[in-house]
Amino acid sequence: GDEAEQANPMMNPNKGSGNGPPPVQNAIKSDNHNASNRLLDSMPDGEWKTRFHELVEFHKTHGHTRVPQTYPPNPSLGLWTLVQRRQHKLYLRNKCPRITTEQIRLLESLGFEWKTAEMQEWKKKFQELQLFKSRYGHLRVFDSGKEYEELER
Repeated sequence: GDEAEQANPMMNPNKGSGNGPPPVQNAIKSDNHNASNRLLDSMPDGEWKTRFHELVEFHKTHGHTRVPQTYPPNPSLGLWTLVQRRQHKLYLRNKCPRITTEQIRLLESLGFEWKTAEMQEWKKKFQELQLFKSRYGHLRVFDSGKEYEELER
């Protein structure tokens, strides 16, 4: 009900001023704090702006922007951050992304990490698996002894 929405701004990010999400206050840590706020305030209201405000709240609470892909308090936020990373990749490759330079700047002003530790760990394990295959000619890691136990996971 209304009490729950007031107690938890994540449930209804538009609660407050009545004109969409409230401006970001003290959440963007950079020398361009005021410029970032002006940029965000100049953007039209919509899903991106709403999710960004939710990310600001997550950052305030957790001290980082690595929202788990399955984040029970706000499942949409985890998925949204994944989409932002994919769109950033397209942006870097000039492949018609749906993310703008301004949105990238706003995310980076929060310290948004484009490559997560999980992604880096996955790439590392994949490279180890490629090396294993080139060395042994197969991918049956489970048959190969303790030295390759980590690759089984």
